[in-house]
Amino acid sequence: MPQITHIESNVTHNVSQNPIHKNGVWECGDQRFIDQDGTLFEPVITAVPVTVSVTEFMLLFTAAERVKTRELRVSDAVINDFWLLLEHPKTENVAMVLPSVQASIQYTLEAIDAAGVDIDIPARKAQILSGQLPAA
Repeated sequence: MPQITHIESNVTHNVSQNPIHKNGVWECGDQRFIDQDGTLFEPVITAVPVTVSVTEFMLLFTAAERVKTRELRVSDAVINDFWLLLEHPKTENVAMVLPSVQASIQYTLEAIDAAGVDIDIPARKAQILSGQLPAA
């Protein structure tokens, strides 16, 4: 079952859906948690991550995130290596359950944020791992 943890008190709440941070609120299906900056709570994704096609995986990133990733590939060998694997002709699916995939998503999101695209890293990682497309 998905959960959300209040970081300071270390209190964990069971929720009905994977937490997504939108407009200062963690939306969790049956519950909502106010968190203007997305820093008070940490989503706990306990549902089994999905497997998606490579195209679906790439579309889990926003257009701004994909553009920044392309720019970063030129100077960041780790990001380039991950995306080269995705682009390999024999790669058909991305298994979100793999620790290496999860670490690569985290690394990519951190690099995108550090490069000036302001994102809520924990919320975006949770959304990507759940297979939920970003809002247009």
